Amino acid sequence: MGRAIHPAGGVISCAHDLFEYARFHMGDGTAPDGSCLLQAQTLAQMHTPLLHATGLRQIALSWFTYTLNGVKLLRHTGGTHGQITLLTFAPAEQFALVVLTNSSEGDGVIDAAEATALQKYLGVNIPQPVPLDLP
Repeated sequence: MGRAIHPAGGVISCAHDLFEYARFHMGDGTAPDGSCLLQAQTLAQMHTPLLHATGLRQIALSWFTYTLNGVKLLRHTGGTHGQITLLTFAPAEQFALVVLTNSSEGDGVIDAAEATALQKYLGVNIPQPVPLDLP
């Protein structure tokens, strides 16, 4: 891949790395060795909605964020050339979900896994979209 596509596919990662990233974002800004990488206030600002997105989600700094049944969730997806990835976490509950697929059509797997995990572990149900009656 050329440099122009790096924002979409230039990061090489695995489930372990994504769980570590979620752990960092659910923490206070310190690295595992105790060094301060970001102030807790900076992390909180990164998780604060800035713009309304679609449906129930809003956009924070590089995260989609939304609240369901009082549970604040942050979500980021990615994909390129035959793979789709999801990282969702609920900071207050110290819950994180990582889904990696090896398909360009992995959205269905991601959506189903997320809905199942949120319901099973947090008691949260993602509402079904309601069609709009437009002329």
